[in-house]
Amino acid sequence: MVLIWPLFKTKYLENWTSIDATFIADARYLSENWPHPGWQPLWYGGTRFDYIYPPALRYGSAALSKYTGVTPARGYHLYTAILYVLGIAGVWLCVWVATETRTRAWLAAAGAALLSPSFLFLAHIRGDVIPYMPQRFNVLIRYGEGPHMSALAVLPFVFAAAWWGLRRGYPGRLALASVAAALVVSNNFYGATALAIFFPVLTWAIFVTTRDWMVWVRAAAIALLAYGLTAFWLTPSYLAITSRNLAIVSQPGNLWSLGLAILLALVIGVVSWRKAAGAPEHAWSIFVWGGAALISLNVLGHHFTNRAFRVAGEPERLVPELDLFLVLAGAEILRRVWQRERMIAALLVLACFLPAWGYLTYPWRHIHRTPAWTDRIEYQTAEWVAKNRPGARSFVTGTVRFWWNGWFNEAQIGGGSEQGLTNFDLMNLYWSVLLGDNPEPAVLWLQATGNDLIVMNNATSALPLQDYQFPERFRNRLPIVFDDGKGNWIHEIPRRWRSLARVVRLAEVEPLQPARNGEDVERLAPYVKALEEGPDSPAPARWLNPRTLHIEATVAAGEALAVLVSYDTAWRAKSGGQEFPVVRDAFGQTRILAPPGTHQIDLYWETPRENQIGRLLFGASFLILIGLGWKGRR
Repeated sequence: MVLIWPLFKTKYLENWTSIDATFIADARYLSENWPHPGWQPLWYGGTRFDYIYPPALRYGSAALSKYTGVTPARGYHLYTAILYVLGIAGVWLCVWVATETRTRAWLAAAGAALLSPSFLFLAHIRGDVIPYMPQRFNVLIRYGEGPHMSALAVLPFVFAAAWWGLRRGYPGRLALASVAAALVVSNNFYGATALAIFFPVLTWAIFVTTRDWMVWVRAAAIALLAYGLTAFWLTPSYLAITSRNLAIVSQPGNLWSLGLAILLALVIGVVSWRKAAGAPEHAWSIFVWGGAALISLNVLGHHFTNRAFRVAGEPERLVPELDLFLVLAGAEILRRVWQRERMIAALLVLACFLPAWGYLTYPWRHIHRTPAWTDRIEYQTAEWVAKNRPGARSFVTGTVRFWWNGWFNEAQIGGGSEQGLTNFDLMNLYWSVLLGDNPEPAVLWLQATGNDLIVMNNATSALPLQDYQFPERFRNRLPIVFDDGKGNWIHEIPRRWRSLARVVRLAEVEPLQPARNGEDVERLAPYVKALEEGPDSPAPARWLNPRTLHIEATVAAGEALAVLVSYDTAWRAKSGGQEFPVVRDAFGQTRILAPPGTHQIDLYWETPRENQIGRLLFGASFLILIGLGWKGRR
């Protein structure tokens, strides 16, 4: 705790390119719409709130903000700081439970807190770190890896509880292992990936040294209960959306990498079966060396094959997990050396911890905070729109995009990242606006997706991250409504009405086809024409709450309502007790097939059946855990 004490009091760190911003914005919105918004209307043209990110960090940060009175920014950093400290304690607990040796536990915990053995192999990672700072802390404060490091912090508690539960069948320990495993997954999917790598190794290590087939039954029980605790949000559609969107931020895996990983796992299994079968005292060594081998193949194999080796995701995101298991393996080596030559072992310990001296001497110098955050352009731009164009939907990018909803509830067509994106057609919009040099397709895309403003910046801006390749191309095309003279300005998008709803002619919109790319004006222009030059019938729309959009419209025969909100199967349109069909249009947005007449329509997002089933599974799992805890207590 002493090493990271300023983080407990931090609101905003100096590194504004960090994705801390998205989690802070998420926590702020959740705290205002507690306990569950259902739908998130501010990002991606709208998306399911559950789709954006696993819930643990979001709810932890929001709860700290809501119930302690701290700002969402401080609530986020408080949550990550608490988990970071607990994670080091978890390493101590895990090693002590498995080895029943306090010295080894202290050595492993100190190594996890201070050392990054991966620096010996990954020069580019070593060069990216502030000198002497361990990688797990580096990615936390520089790259916004709060969810990942929080998941990593819980991982040793899974191992400790499972070590007791799997070996001896203690019901209470099995319950604790399930809760901890669910918490890992509920914080971050890279943490879940690490759990998927290490938990089978732990199960095998205990099985092969005990020859107790019930170990597998207990492991399956932990996995099933852990899923039950996450089933209310980890739905089949969530997994499908996340897998699809992973292609945006990661290269796909390949079969030969998967085959090599399976082969290594088989080798570990065969060697351990021959060398340690029926010898419980070797279980910890099998777990440590097996886990170290698999995570090394995943991370170092990716690096030394010039990124050719890849099972799934981005392997180098798992460097902190690699560090943890290299530390555990190093502790095993030092134990064996100690048994033979204690002086040499003591010298090795000093040599290993020598690089940490610089970090121990000045640990707080790595935590740089921003007290005058209201002076930054990210805040000032968002504040201007909130005051002068309230209710507008904007296209923003760079660090402005990250922080757009850190303070205000103004919608953007993007979001924190694309993990929760449901309307994949928006990728054509991003490509056209950010990378294209022709303003016409970009303006059409902005109109088609209901944007009122586009926030621009060029090379003279003080923003640390900018994405526009041709930022000046709209100057002679769109009016400027804000310009600070410092490389930041805002264009207004011409739209017939400032509403997310339009009355359209079915004969004009039904034959339309999806755009083939960001420059497909042939298919895009008729869609925009139908929206902006359709019937002279305004359809004002306003959000009553995050999951309900109220629309007033007069519809004639042969007409329908186009709603510039991402389509979802859970949308329901009701007016005066009557329900109207809701369908997906050619551009991934929503269309309401309302009959002729004047309507007061509530477009309501109904909790999907899969989430309702998941809640039942959660309740059943929770009751089982209560039973296991009670039985364990007896």
